[in-house]
Amino acid sequence: VNTNVLVTRTEQFFLDRKRRPSIWLVAPIAVASIAFTFAAVYWPRSFSFGSDSAIAGIGWAAAGIIWAYRLFFLIVTELVKLFLYQLLQAGDIRAFVNRFNLLRNRRKILEERILEDGFETTIKARLDMEKAAAQEEAHSVRLEIDGLKGQVAELEKFKEALKQYFEGSLTASDLKELTL
Repeated sequence: VNTNVLVTRTEQFFLDRKRRPSIWLVAPIAVASIAFTFAAVYWPRSFSFGSDSAIAGIGWAAAGIIWAYRLFFLIVTELVKLFLYQLLQAGDIRAFVNRFNLLRNRRKILEERILEDGFETTIKARLDMEKAAAQEEAHSVRLEIDGLKGQVAELEKFKEALKQYFEGSLTASDLKELTL
């Protein structure tokens, strides 16, 4: 449990040079872990906590297994944390899940169409759909370009009116009428 403090205290890797834990955090964790390890290994069989059953030390082999288990899950927890932070920083988790489900559903539909209609027919239909979507996209881009051309023409007209105003050949009321 005490090593989870190291993992949860930062969004980056817990031993990162810029954010590594201070000695005031690491020392109590290390001292407690070592003290409890020695207590678990050398616990005297004769000592009990008021019950009739005695508790014996576990030995160094079992203590080594426990330490390996702790270190393994420290690394696993750290990797899961880093992965989840990357996922959260990439965008909304719901958007990620929705996109994944959408792609999975599209794949199922495509597989069903291939089974029903055959591979060539399905691919041809898919290409036709993509071609139509590309043509629609090109049409909307052309419309947007035409709109931008109109705006540029209006700006050119306004620029010319401003030029005439500053040259003195156009009054302020005339400029106002032209810009409305």
